[in-house]
Amino acid sequence: MHNWVGLPDQLLCYVLQLSPTYRRHSYRSVTGPLMEVLGIEVDTRPRIIVAIWHYVKARKLQSTDNPSYFNCGPQLHKIFGKGKIKFTMESQKISHHLSPPQPIHLDHKIKLSGNSPAGTACYDILVDVPFPIKKEFNALLTNTEKTKEIDACDEAICTAIRKIHEHRKRRAFFLRFNQ
Repeated sequence: MHNWVGLPDQLLCYVLQLSPTYRRHSYRSVTGPLMEVLGIEVDTRPRIIVAIWHYVKARKLQSTDNPSYFNCGPQLHKIFGKGKIKFTMESQKISHHLSPPQPIHLDHKIKLSGNSPAGTACYDILVDVPFPIKKEFNALLTNTEKTKEIDACDEAICTAIRKIHEHRKRRAFFLRFNQ
């Protein structure tokens, strides 16, 4: 047992720079108007581009005369600075809206006054990490074409269940004559 009496408490600051990757693509922080439009804080560049594509499709912004272009609404105009942009150019135009993820700062005060604790100490540190599946789920919900497809499947299932119930009633009716 050590006696640390008289020593001032120490403040330690840990800085963790995480570089998570997903299928060889590093995660990027999304900033500014792009974050407001997509609702994404951190993701890979390819998935951000896919999210923009879903945004354009869901709001029917794809150009009717040339499908390789899409029209920019007021929010996309803030990002791209043009009224109409080619799909292949969006990757270059979003670069200044992406940056490396911010490091995680952990401040911890080590108390040196008094006797040192017996044994070892273990600390649980909660870190808010983006949940990638949540983003995909939100993208699915905002995609109106997928919603229509899901509704059509639900209707087909309901129709099949109604037919099964009708056939069950008919079968019961005809079985009564058999007795």
